[in-house]
Amino acid sequence: MKLHTLFTLLPTLLFQNLCFAHSWMAPEIEAQKSNPIPISTESVQQGQALFAELCGSCHGTNAAGMSKEETGLNKDTPNLPTRLKTHTDGDFHWE
Repeated sequence: MKLHTLFTLLPTLLFQNLCFAHSWMAPEIEAQKSNPIPISTESVQQGQALFAELCGSCHGTNAAGMSKEETGLNKDTPNLPTRLKTHTDGDFHWE
């Protein structure tokens, strides 16, 4: 591939990745909502149990994500603590 072709395609590929990386984000009005679950020892324990049951097999027990080779999926799973920086409570609670 010629160098000028690479420099032409690179911005397009980067833009495409940015556009689809967070395609599951909630609509703006939903994203602005607060966490509907009050924080308590009980709710944290329930959340940990749900994560272990529903999410840990793909995101790992520490939520740092796993490689596609580890999970058998088509792509690596994301690091969830990093995603907390780019998503609101409303994104995570949107149904």
